[in-house]
Amino acid sequence: MTPREAHHARYIDGWDHMDSERLLASITDDFCFDDPTDPEPVTKDTLVAYMPV
Repeated sequence: MTPREAHHARYIDGWDHMDSERLLASITDDFCFDDPTDPEPVTKDTLVAYMPV
């Protein structure tokens, strides 16, 4: 597994388990998630509050 694949797997694992610590460990400070149902982009600072669990 390449480092990129390992990083991607860690990101997906964080979402799959709704584990904010794993997810935050896998993203950069400039992370931005554009959810079309949300009026504002989700950033690293707002990601934990965005997660439903």
